[in-house]
Amino acid sequence: MAICFLSFYIKKSLFLSNQIIARSPLFAHTTTTIEGLSTIRAFNAEMQLRREFYDHQNINSSAWFLFVATSRGFVSIFSVSLHYVFG
Repeated sequence: MAICFLSFYIKKSLFLSNQIIARSPLFAHTTTTIEGLSTIRAFNAEMQLRREFYDHQNINSSAWFLFVATSRGFVSIFSVSLHYVFG
């Protein structure tokens, strides 16, 4: 049972981490900024895009921190429960 539960957790964990990366506005914003760099410089919009980048970075960092924290919490609880069951 523990192996089934662990394999389920690993599959879901990998899926979530891939979704976080794929749907991140931070990476889309960075790609768009690099593609439109000449236009950004022509209209002197560097400061506006820098602020937008920082906003996207804050959102991305907090989502990633939440993912890492819940993963660590789950692993801790799982290892303690396995210790009591088998130890």
